[in-house]
Amino acid sequence: MKLTWYGTASILVETETSSVLFDPFIPMKGSEVPTKAEDFDGRRNIVITHAHYDHIASLPALVEREERSIYGTNATVRALRRHGVAVNQIGIGDELVFGDIKVTAYRGKHVRIDAKLRRKTVFNKRTFRYCYNLVPLIVGMLRFRERGETVSYLVEAEGKRVLLFGSMGIADTDYPKDVDLFVLPYQGRSDLLASALPILDRIKPKKVFLDHFDDSFPPFSCTIDTTDVERAVFAYKPNYGEPFYL
Repeated sequence: MKLTWYGTASILVETETSSVLFDPFIPMKGSEVPTKAEDFDGRRNIVITHAHYDHIASLPALVEREERSIYGTNATVRALRRHGVAVNQIGIGDELVFGDIKVTAYRGKHVRIDAKLRRKTVFNKRTFRYCYNLVPLIVGMLRFRERGETVSYLVEAEGKRVLLFGSMGIADTDYPKDVDLFVLPYQGRSDLLASALPILDRIKPKKVFLDHFDDSFPPFSCTIDTTDVERAVFAYKPNYGEPFYL
């Protein structure tokens, strides 16, 4: 199994014969992440973790380029319908099969952004530096809403099991045990390591793969220093577009 990170929570999972793309997003103006729409060409199977702007707002542009099969909860269906994008609605417990890749939906939970981080984000010189992104971001936050429907996914292929979260929150549910890899979004809190460690203690994965630590939609995102979590749990921080083999 091969994983490739394309910024934010955009993860491509591939085998020799099949592929599935999670949460593709084209970074906004000012981002240093080089992802372009053509990076997702040929990726027909798309699965969404939740309906926030930085997880689904690029889908209309991607669908214009070529036909896609998109899967997400009712919140994603509702958000994209007004943009003329069809979504196959899924629910917790549903199983999707893409060739030799099986994807099972588990209940997820969105990270709860704390007041300290909100203040730091708003009262920051970056707000003025990237002011040209404020209107589309605010409009996007109103149009693309998670509605309590964050989903986590177990991805199984070639004898490997990957548990993929779309946000750094954890639901009160029984997650698969002893997974080979856990994809952890590392953004959304001022106390990231303290918030991540209890999650990792519950999941107890063999390996940890970080994502969502980049500055893809400034000024509401920022580049996160992941040194603490890399040292604490030997987490792997991927480079853009560089394959990771499991």
